[in-house]
Amino acid sequence: MTSLAINNARIFDGKGWIGEGGVLAENGRIAAVGGNYQAEYAFDAKGAIVAPGLVDVHVHFRGITDDIYGTSADCCCFPFGVTAAADCGAMFGDEATLNAFAVKSLVFASVGFLPNGEPGLREAEERMARYGSRAIGFKFVYDCEIPGRTETLRKIVRRARELGKKVTVHTNGSAVPMAEIAAALGKGDILTHVYHGGMHTSADDGFRCLFDAKRRGVVVDAGMAGHVHTDFRILRAAVEAGAEPDVIGTDVTRYSTFTRGGRYGMTMCMSIARDAGMSETNVLRAVTSAAAEALGKGEEWGRIAVGRAADLAVIGSGGNGYDLTDRAGNRAFSEKGYECLLTVANGEVVYSK
Repeated sequence: MTSLAINNARIFDGKGWIGEGGVLAENGRIAAVGGNYQAEYAFDAKGAIVAPGLVDVHVHFRGITDDIYGTSADCCCFPFGVTAAADCGAMFGDEATLNAFAVKSLVFASVGFLPNGEPGLREAEERMARYGSRAIGFKFVYDCEIPGRTETLRKIVRRARELGKKVTVHTNGSAVPMAEIAAALGKGDILTHVYHGGMHTSADDGFRCLFDAKRRGVVVDAGMAGHVHTDFRILRAAVEAGAEPDVIGTDVTRYSTFTRGGRYGMTMCMSIARDAGMSETNVLRAVTSAAAEALGKGEEWGRIAVGRAADLAVIGSGGNGYDLTDRAGNRAFSEKGYECLLTVANGEVVYSK
């Protein structure tokens, strides 16, 4: 289609609310914002939110990530309003594999270990090379006793800086305190699963480690994975203390899409964050402009503005309830949650409820 309009919506442009009205897309680009428009395809939002296409900083795509976890790229994104995402754990595939997805995508390449206990940086760099500019950094997992502890992470961060790349770090299950992991990271790096339960949580020091990380420009990602990497009591306490996430990644896998507490995806994670105390404005920023900026795509993704690609999500709040119980027995549930009503990518409807 050459033109598309979303009318009668509350408009969130990625940074804040700009009133009620609509968005007009022509030839794949946003042509006008604020009015109610006629077009080849017109969607009546009936008071729902129209936002930029959502951005997920933490996914696991089939053909890219470990086969145990990878799920269908488009099917785990478009039904939840997501038009761009970053695979956190790229081991297989290449740029051509990414190009086969309709969803816009980037990758963080996994860093493993050599027999001598050193990080396998050369192998990770070879993986990154297969993705060209779509590889934006390294992914490192602290889920067991790590040789060299934080010195291992510091080596990875140093090499990332030499390459002009970022690092995203999995923290759940770590034998290393959250504060030590956070201290090894720098501006633009991403600390994920920060509200996990068990050993070495961000709550151990009253969330000071998160405040310190934020001040240094480290991006704090909820990395929810539903109840798997989230302790709902800790999440609520963090939000109350002002240590809420900068971005909200789903960590969606083949085990979670459509099974974890309902229809699991970005909209459910947004509902959980909102119900934990985050404002709707901050929730939306965390999955639009803040997420795009965290991935180095702030000039392309996560905003509604004339001339930008027409990536849009219409989000309602009358359905898609959820019910999750974390490993500590804390329950998060709601009869009504956010739901995606329409997803538009490059001016084309790719999902409609």
